[in-house]
Amino acid sequence: MFNKIKWNIKHRRRWIRVVMLCILVAVCVGGAMHIYNTKKLIDEKKDIDKAYVSAMDMISQGLNVDYTKLSDEDKIYYFTLITEGIGGAKLLYKNTSYNAGGSVQNLTLTKLQTYMNKQYLSDFVDFRHSQMDIYNLVGNICLDLNSTVAIEELYEYLNNK
Repeated sequence: MFNKIKWNIKHRRRWIRVVMLCILVAVCVGGAMHIYNTKKLIDEKKDIDKAYVSAMDMISQGLNVDYTKLSDEDKIYYFTLITEGIGGAKLLYKNTSYNAGGSVQNLTLTKLQTYMNKQYLSDFVDFRHSQMDIYNLVGNICLDLNSTVAIEELYEYLNNK
């Protein structure tokens, strides 16, 4: 009888060890999955940030040409470059790590799109006078993507146009 009790105690200890080992493995696997998912989210955020920077660069590239010397096809190309950049930046801005002034940024990009549409319809006649100012203001945003001041400066400039 004593041996049977001793065997039951050993058997229980063995099961306790197996259960503890299973719990330990589950915790380790769960921790590894959490770390993996966190790294995956960080990588996705970095990809979104890169896409946003690329969209802002597209706007700058479209503003960095003399529209008075371009053919109609080139005007359409550079105007489309600006439009695509604005659309991409508006879609991506909320999900970037640069979303300090979200509503102002969205409104500023909408105003810039409206202004560019007016310039396109007027064949960029008056655009020469404001093009460098807008290019510099967009450049200021690109230099410091977290700057709400640069966004507000562009917004104020477009409001006065």
